[in-house]
Amino acid sequence: AGAREVLEGGAEDAIAQLGRLGASPGGARPKVLIALDESGFPAQGGEDAPLCYTRYLVKFRGVDDPPDAAQIEQAYAMMASAAGVRVPETRLIQGGRGEHYFASRRFDRTGGDRLHAHTASGLLYADFRLPSLDYKDLILLTRFLTRDARECREMFTLAVFNVMAHNRDDHARQFTFLMDREGNWQLAPAYDLTFAQGPGGEHSSSILGKGKEITKADLVSLGKQADLSDKEVQEVTSRVADAVSDWVRFAKDSGVTAASRNRIGQALRH
Repeated sequence: AGAREVLEGGAEDAIAQLGRLGASPGGARPKVLIALDESGFPAQGGEDAPLCYTRYLVKFRGVDDPPDAAQIEQAYAMMASAAGVRVPETRLIQGGRGEHYFASRRFDRTGGDRLHAHTASGLLYADFRLPSLDYKDLILLTRFLTRDARECREMFTLAVFNVMAHNRDDHARQFTFLMDREGNWQLAPAYDLTFAQGPGGEHSSSILGKGKEITKADLVSLGKQADLSDKEVQEVTSRVADAVSDWVRFAKDSGVTAASRNRIGQALRH
């Protein structure tokens, strides 16, 4: 009932109730777990929903977020996908009062099965409240867990995107690894991708010791830590740069306001 209230109106009154009943996974923004059928009808919580339902995590706007925070995150998800970053299926859900909510498909579920998920924070005992990791550490962790060069390239691509797209809230809980029943690990799809200033205007996860003023040369050096060839590094950085340069199109397609488009666009050009 609460989830239907969110979709049909009265979201402000339902946020607290949904946060409790939906087993919110926590974080800075209120969230709720739901499942949607093909018509978009919600089943709150979603754990016991039939397999024909698709499970999503839905975010509500935080106190300090702009009114179009959901649209911005949707634009970032589209931009990241174009940049070659592995992202989950995402969508905007519109409430009865015209407000929007960002929803991302849960990547820890395959049908009725649940995948084991562990964040870099938990695996490395890294404090997510403080800048505690470097992308070199994350690449080494990816190599150790997955034994797969493709996954190391994926982590490098995410690092380049976060730098170029000004997503500096890249703390230790923003990176998750998944393990299947055979014990095989892979990097989970990227999440919480949005414009963020970061602590003191710097990245929470540094690039070879640097939290800001990161150069192309720094990214090239990081690519070598991922055992990428010069050609591969050039392919990744060029694709990410092309996607980020197309910010305005992604923003317009997602309904981002002109004020936010200009504010973020100015930072990305810089």
